[in-house]
Order: sequence, then structure tokens, then C-alpha cells
Amino acid sequence: MTILSIQSHLALGRVGDRAAVFALERLGFETWAVPTVLFSNHPGRGSFAGRKLPAAEVAALIGGLEKLGVFATCQAVLSGYLGETAVAPVVAEAVVKIRRANPKMRFVLSPVMGDRDSGLYVEPGLEAAFKTSLVPAADIVVANVFEAERLCGRPIASVNEALAAARAIAALGPKTVVITSVEDSRSPDSTGVVAVGPDGAWRVETPHLPLRAKGAGDAFAALLLGHLLKTDRFDEALGHAVGAIFAVVQATANNPELALLAVQDELERPKRRFTASRL
Repeated sequence: MTILSIQSHLALGRVGDRAAVFALERLGFETWAVPTVLFSNHPGRGSFAGRKLPAAEVAALIGGLEKLGVFATCQAVLSGYLGETAVAPVVAEAVVKIRRANPKMRFVLSPVMGDRDSGLYVEPGLEAAFKTSLVPAADIVVANVFEAERLCGRPIASVNEALAAARAIAALGPKTVVITSVEDSRSPDSTGVVAVGPDGAWRVETPHLPLRAKGAGDAFAALLLGHLLKTDRFDEALGHAVGAIFAVVQATANNPELALLAVQDELERPKRRFTASRL
């Protein structure tokens, strides 16, 4: 099975497709990587070189795949950081074309916009494009708490508020919404993932681990997609993905980059399992 990944590419670091493609291929999925930016490293390191790719260039890369006639073999599209606002309609068009070639394909959207530490770091137009175009077209939306707040227009400070936010985002069109990094004052030493889908609502809770490295969200979205394609059981895939990313975060500690290689076996079979509980 093949997956199209549309997101940022770094020369150094495990962010964007450098996190997602490794995770997906480690799970056994051939992955086509289409970059939206080409950077030397994550801008959070203080300095970087490179550029955002113009929408026409991203479209040309996807068009090249289309000319090969391979869209029918694509089982899923995964999109992350898009760079320019104009890339959003390119992604939307690719999803339409691939769905036409393979109606069973899944579109997993990670609406990368920012986080609570750094705030919003994308163009305002891109936030609007997520709300009006890409979120409604997605099968699964995977957002951190900050991104979920931007999408639903309400604060999230508890599991119940995350659940309400996920339902509000699901009302825009996606079948399933997953919100990561959910904290609750009733459980100060833990963090969790809250999800709403056709089969109900779920929560997976883990011990809280500090993380300075970027890219955990990119890796998690890829792991969730990969495990879902392997098991076709959402609660089981969610538990596997949380266990895998927990191992990655734990191994990363204070290092500047995600320790994906160090725990690569756990991407498929995490040693510590976390169970998705119904809400």
C-alpha cells in the first residue's frame, strides 16, 4: 500500500516528512514524499536556510505522479505543514483526484498552524483555508490543543472541553477528530489524546513527559494513519500510535531532535501499551 505525504522537508532533523516518512516506511508503507518547504533545519533552532516551495512547484510534483497513473494505488494522503496559503487548494485538488481513482483512500489532515509555546506561525490565510476547505474534506483531523482551539474558536483546558472541541470540529465534515497534548487539572501528572469518531469518543492517557524537540505531532499523525491501515480498528490503532510516540518522546529526552531511529522497533510494536478508553 502507498501513502502520499505532503509536508515540510528538512536536511537535518525529524520534522515533517523526515518524521512521517520514516515512521510510515518502518511500518511497511511505500510513501511518496512531496515537500512544501525545503529548509536546512527547523527554524526553532534560531537560524535556517531554505525556502517555501511555490504552490505551482508543489502542484507540478503531484502532477508528475498523476501522469504516471499511480493514483489508484494510493491508500491515503497525509498532509502537514503547507508553507504557503496557495498550497492548500493544491492539496484539496490532489485529494479529489486520488479519491476519484481510489474511492477507499483516506485523507489524514494535520492542520499545522502553531502551538501554545510559539503561537500562530503560519499565514492567516492558511488558517482560513483549513477551516473552509481542508478540514471538511478530511477523513481524519489530527490537531494539537492550540490548533484545535483555532479551528473551533473555544478554549481547551480539560478533557471535557477537548471532547466538545473535537465534536465541533467534526461538525465541519471530518469523520474523526483527534486532539493531542490534552491536559486536565484533575490529572496534573498526565497528558492525553482525545478522539471522536463514528464509533464514539475515546481517550488515551499517558504520564506527562517534557519535550523540547519538534516533530512529535508529525510522527504521531503518521503512526496513527499507519496503524489504522494495518488494523482497521480505530481504538487499537490509537493505542498503538500513542504507545509508539510515548517511546519516541521518552527516548528523545532533552535532545534537539526526535529519537525515531533509537526506538524504531517500537514504532511498530511499542513495549509500553496504552489502552483507548471510551468517554
